[in-house]
Amino acid sequence: MKTFVKVLSGLFFGVVALGFVAPANAAKDPVEGFWKTIDDKDKKPKSIVKIWQQSGKFYGQIVKLFRKDNPCPKCKKCSGFRKNKPTCGMVMMWGLSKAGKKTEYKGGKILDPKNGKIYRAKIWLDAKKPKQLKVRGYLFVFFRTQTWHRAKNPT
Repeated sequence: MKTFVKVLSGLFFGVVALGFVAPANAAKDPVEGFWKTIDDKDKKPKSIVKIWQQSGKFYGQIVKLFRKDNPCPKCKKCSGFRKNKPTCGMVMMWGLSKAGKKTEYKGGKILDPKNGKIYRAKIWLDAKKPKQLKVRGYLFVFFRTQTWHRAKNPT
């Protein structure tokens, strides 16, 4: 009888613990996580960006660069507090909010560390390829769209 009570109590605590863990994982937004960026010109992997949500806004941070010559260059062309700061660990996308569509986010900004310019940003999941994220930077009526690919945690 004691064994039965131990099993039952273990099962009860396991179910309770699962009840606390599952909702946290279920609430994760589909764009959150790690994404591999691809260079527009040579089509080679450029970096890994981590996207997360904080207080209803979405942010992106460079967590890894695929460079052999200088693995973490400084943002020499950036202005303000980003000037001459290492690009590794830099928050390069900020302030995005969920838009009307289920997997569309806009209203934020994105930084191109290569030229130091900040653009209006919009991101969305490709409906036919959910492991691809479309990232668009706007300057007036002009824009550039990149496709980022779902990646594993680089650590």
